[in-house]
Amino acid sequence: MPVIAITFEIVQTSVCANAAKDYCQWDTFEASCSGRDQLVVMKSAVYGRMASGRCIERDYGYVGCHSDVLLQADARCSGRRACKLDIPYQPFDVGHPCPRDLTRFLRASFICVKGKVCVVLLEL
Repeated sequence: MPVIAITFEIVQTSVCANAAKDYCQWDTFEASCSGRDQLVVMKSAVYGRMASGRCIERDYGYVGCHSDVLLQADARCSGRRACKLDIPYQPFDVGHPCPRDLTRFLRASFICVKGKVCVVLLEL
């Protein structure tokens, strides 16, 4: 049975970078690169209640609970020309340390790199 493996090759290091930004509940994280030969690479992704601010107005005793979700964000976004994640994003909630009834948010950043997507067909 054939298996399709999609890989990406980075041709050049960082072309443009953005600072980490907060994406509140019901926001959409959008990563895209302006060049046709550029791909998104996630640099950071933390989900939870990191600090009071735009997304959290009051501290109910659980500010500071969070988890690193870079692997999940990387799987969804890195190597693509663009991606969107609606917050809340269910895979980020798996095994999360914050109480479920408190609002959580995403703090994420990405870079754009010059690269190309390669599709490989493997025979097993």
